[in-house]
Amino acid sequence: MDAQLFTTLQDEIWDLLKEIELHEFDYNEAEEMRGRDPTWGFYAFVTDYSADVLEKIPRAMDHLIEVTRRNIRAQSTSAYTDDACHRFKLSVVEDEGTLSGASDDRIREEFRAQLRTLQQLNENDWIRAPARNYACLVLDKPTVSTLADLSFPENIRQDWELFHPKMIRVVDAWWKRPAANVSSYRGVGHCPITSLARFYMLVTSAANSGAMEDLCPLESSL
Repeated sequence: MDAQLFTTLQDEIWDLLKEIELHEFDYNEAEEMRGRDPTWGFYAFVTDYSADVLEKIPRAMDHLIEVTRRNIRAQSTSAYTDDACHRFKLSVVEDEGTLSGASDDRIREEFRAQLRTLQQLNENDWIRAPARNYACLVLDKPTVSTLADLSFPENIRQDWELFHPKMIRVVDAWWKRPAANVSSYRGVGHCPITSLARFYMLVTSAANSGAMEDLCPLESSL
């Protein structure tokens, strides 16, 4: 990781925490505060329910959390870095009846249905920030296997070279199929597993329906 990128990312961890604090209070559709969630992270939708995949999911999630925390710690040793690490969480969503072998469009439908239940998607089709509600991760068999099989080097500085090329699919909750094919964007991207913190911060700070589309292709912008 070069010095310029290191400085940029270090500043972005501080920006990440500011975005988390800005959106940590949960409101319903009537703008009544329902509670507080000081964490950041993503919902991860499982699309393969074979026995070997289900067995690997806990280890895969532990590894994805560890990749993210190590990447944050590689950028800074300050107190706010530990805070960002401790606040990170992933929420796994399993529903074999609706998600087994699901297409990206079906995943999006289920994601949006969940957001409605949580009162994060209103009748005007507006989704509340933060990025947890804007985009979800997809856990298919290849992704789960890749994550479960990760091996961490002793030197944390080697993580970027080893893990940045590895991707996880991300589905955009905002995207709708256009009447005309005016764009190649189809509401799906592939995020480097080292870049979940940066992706979350950029999408949350943008806070609009095109937040993820503006970053695509994710593998180039992150």
